[in-house]
Amino acid sequence: MKEKIQLINYYGRNNYEFKFNEITKINAFRSFNEFDLNIIDLRHAGLFILDDYNSDKLISDISSMYENINTAITNLKESKLMIILPNNFKIFSKSGYENKELKYRLKFFNDVIYNIINSYLNIKYECSITEIDKQIEIHSDFYMDMSKGAETIVLKSKGNNPVMIKKDNIYITTLDVSFNENLEILLRKIGLIEKENLDEPDWIKDFKFFDDDKQKEKILNSESLIKKEEEKIKNAREILQINSRYKSILYTQGEKLVDVVKDIISEMLDIDLSGFIDKKKEDIRFEYNNDVFIGEIKGIADNVKSKNLSQLDNHFTAFVDENPNIDEEKIFKLLIINSQRELPLDKRDSIDNKQIAQAEKKYKSLIIETKTLLKLFEDYKNQKINREEIIEKLKTYGILKL
Repeated sequence: MKEKIQLINYYGRNNYEFKFNEITKINAFRSFNEFDLNIIDLRHAGLFILDDYNSDKLISDISSMYENINTAITNLKESKLMIILPNNFKIFSKSGYENKELKYRLKFFNDVIYNIINSYLNIKYECSITEIDKQIEIHSDFYMDMSKGAETIVLKSKGNNPVMIKKDNIYITTLDVSFNENLEILLRKIGLIEKENLDEPDWIKDFKFFDDDKQKEKILNSESLIKKEEEKIKNAREILQINSRYKSILYTQGEKLVDVVKDIISEMLDIDLSGFIDKKKEDIRFEYNNDVFIGEIKGIADNVKSKNLSQLDNHFTAFVDENPNIDEEKIFKLLIINSQRELPLDKRDSIDNKQIAQAEKKYKSLIIETKTLLKLFEDYKNQKINREEIIEKLKTYGILKL
């Protein structure tokens, strides 16, 4: 193969069956004009990490990286370029908070690609198969609705929707092509590399030589093993993202903190908090075995103050006034607080004993530090504590200790 090809992807690894002349990471690629063909592979969730404070935007590092790619595309001369768009996967924020699938964020998806190539592709979700010269079939999760576009349609799926388009010398595809002989077949089909002078006849595939069967069996077994291991890696990454979201209660505040704390309590106590309406009073309220729990959830930069306990007590008073038929002895007050949230855990001061005593004796409330809540949740998931034991701990005063 005489064409000089650069692959640009997330990992920059050189372990593919298809032999590239150069494989570079997407944030450290070589000049496009040094190669006959450049392939940009965007099929990795690490290239679509959302900003924690604006879920419609990427984090700044990735945005800057795509600006560099956009500049390189603008300066493209005679070299050709193929961009492989991602499959459907879950996208997350840097803290692991967002976890929606890409198919539910099509506007965001289209905007990201527009910032790379300066063209709006109108990407739509549809799982489909595309057949290439009756040799291979390639899956795709998306297609490009080019009914009003000026780009040339190069390939369509069996469902007759565009899965590869061309604009000048840039090819864009949603095909989930493997970097093996399938890529070579595809590139030859669309003319990005020259076709071989002699095609292998169909009958030769059925001709057995030496240990063909043994080697094919090895390939099948290895591919099966790789698929299983990749699934394990995928599942592990998803769990790590979920764990990161739970750990966010150690540094967040406001609605993000409240939402995650609600999810933790819902799972531990097997209760549904989705119906709770925040009327700008208490942040959380639930019943368990005829007991009522009223909670204030806060993330603050300093340590616990009397005003935090007083605010919780005001919620309690308002609730009692609205519900005179409920025995006050059956109502428990929880101050769930992420204090000194900007500091590492080992740099945070302990809550003052005076505040703990005030919570216990004056307000009959329970202070729950988010680091303690997270440890309680961990113990629950490890089956070291059950729901009834958790409830008994929540019915104490002062500060929660494990």
